[in-house]
Order: sequence, then structure tokens, then C-alpha cells
Amino acid sequence: MKQRPTMSKHEQGLTLVELLVALAIGLVLLGGVYQVFVSSTTVYRKNEQFARLQENARFAMEILGRNLRTAGYTGCSNQAGTIVNTLNDTSFMFDFNVGLQGFDYTGPTVPSGVDALDYSPNLDAAIPLTDLVEGSDIITIRSVATGNPILLETAMPDSSADLKVTDGTSTALIDTNDIVMISDCRNTAVFQVTNYTQANGNVVHNAGGTPTPGDPDYPGNLTKNLGQAFPPGSEIVKLSTTSYLIRNNPAGVPALYRAQYGQTEELVEGIERMQLRYGVDTTSDRQVDSYVSAAGVADWNQVIAVRVGLLVQGPIDGKAAVDTNTYDLDADGAAEYDPPDERRMRRVFKSTFVLRNRAN
Repeated sequence: MKQRPTMSKHEQGLTLVELLVALAIGLVLLGGVYQVFVSSTTVYRKNEQFARLQENARFAMEILGRNLRTAGYTGCSNQAGTIVNTLNDTSFMFDFNVGLQGFDYTGPTVPSGVDALDYSPNLDAAIPLTDLVEGSDIITIRSVATGNPILLETAMPDSSADLKVTDGTSTALIDTNDIVMISDCRNTAVFQVTNYTQANGNVVHNAGGTPTPGDPDYPGNLTKNLGQAFPPGSEIVKLSTTSYLIRNNPAGVPALYRAQYGQTEELVEGIERMQLRYGVDTTSDRQVDSYVSAAGVADWNQVIAVRVGLLVQGPIDGKAAVDTNTYDLDADGAAEYDPPDERRMRRVFKSTFVLRNRAN
């Protein structure tokens, strides 16, 4: 009679129960790995978005701060006396006796869009209204456009004569159609360069003509008389008038814009709101007595600091939590902005900038 072959224990297979247990353990392990992966991906996405928000806010604050610190700077004169403004237009855009002006958004006065009457004081016509975002303040800064002044090389024989600077002075420092300021630290005058010859450093500031806004030679000079004949060593600096505002870019995303003489330029995308408060010195001790809105500033030459609040938004993220927060941008302890409840990261960034030539 034949014996049935016996099976070695090393050749035996898994039972069905053992296989099911192994599969269950594997599924648990895979589930844990998946949860770790999802969690790390979510954290990475949040950190990446926050890093972008920080970078955008840092860049916006750097631009605003650099310009605000020099607001009202008029060379070595530091506004010790009255500025003789020889331009045809000495209104808002070219009023260099006032270093900065702000406009506080106070609410819509028309059913849709933004109107000049939505601001206090009312928005000047020189600031473009196109695509402005409701709820954001606007600030205009008048200051030097270049860091280093150039010097008058020879004395002016009279107050209406051409000026002479060093031969070959760069056109980045002075050029035809530039609005410039000259000062001997006691007297100051503003004029437009009507012709600059780089080879011999000759600076002409003729009067005449009626240029209109948009022309490269606008506004032109009403007179050649600068008020006095400036001596050698007088400083000449290029001036600029810059307005900062929040408007929607072509993609419909709010962004920080810069407007200069009718031309607008996008600076930083994702800046959703901007609120400004002005530190005023009402006792002439070069210290801030209070922070007020633009509507509360009686004399813009008393402003010695500006507090900036920016709300920065990230892109829509389908996996992010719904943002149901409200936001306080002006540091008064009360939330003034309630954005749409959407899956988007937002953060508020605040900074205070001192006007260097006005405060200790």
C-alpha cells in the first residue's frame, strides 16, 4: 500500500485568515502613510502661500517706506523758506510746498464703482479713478526722485540765466523735461528743464508755450525768474509726485499701483486693502501727538509719520479653510473689513514710517 507524501512545514501556504490579517495591516499602514502625505502637502502649501504673502507685503512696504521717508525733502533747504515755483501748473500735482497728502475712503456715493466724492478730502482729478478698489485709502508723496544731488558748477549771472553743471553729468540725474529743484540751503526754486546738453552740462529753463497734460513737456515754465541768482555749489535734485493706490489689474486681482503724471504702474499683486493713519505734530516738538485719518489732518506739513496697514491675499485654494475673519488694518482695535467667505489665505501687515526731515 502506497504512503501519501507528507508536506514539510516550510512548504505550507498562508491560511485565508492570515492573508486577510496581512491585508488589513497593510491597509492601515498605507492609510497612515497617505494621511502623513496629505498633512505634509497641506502644511507645505500653507507655508508656501504664507511665504508669498510675506514677500509681497515686504516688497510693498519697502516701496512705500522708501518713498515716505523722503516725503517733503527739498534738498539742503529742508523747507526752511518758501519754495519759488516757476511752473505753469502749481496745483495738486506740482505743489511741492506740501510733501504729502492723503485721501481717506469714507464710503460709496454712487451705486457702483469709485467716485472722487468717496474720499475725504475729495480725490483730486489728477489721480486716475479707473479700476480703483473700494475701501482703500490713497496717498500722494512729493519728494526727490534721485538719491544724490548734482551741484551747480558756476554762479548764475542773474536769476533768469541758464545753469551750468559738470560736463557729462548723467541724464539719469537731470534731463530735458525733468521737474527739478535748486537750493543753496537758504533759497529754493522749482522749474522744468526745457533743454539739457550733456556734453557741456548746460541746463536751460525757458518759459513760454502752453503744453497740455500728457505732453512730455508739460507743464512748462511760467517764468525764467528763479527768485535769485544761485551760487556755485547749489544743489539740484530731480523731483517726483507719486500716488499709491489699490486697483484691480487686468486679471481682476487687486494690486498696489503707482501713478505718476497720469501714468500708472502695477507694483505688487495681491494687495487687497490699504489703510493709512497720519501721525501729526501739533505742538512743534517733532513728536507725534496723535494718529488721525486723512480727513482729520488740518495741516499736511504737521504730519511726521505714517502708519500703513496692508491686507494681503493669496489665490483661491480649494483645499484651504473658508476665511470667515474680519480685519483691522488701521490698528484702532475695530475690524473695518469683512471680505467674502471664500477659501483664500489673508494676512494683515502693519508698519509705521517716520518722515526723516520732519521728526527727531
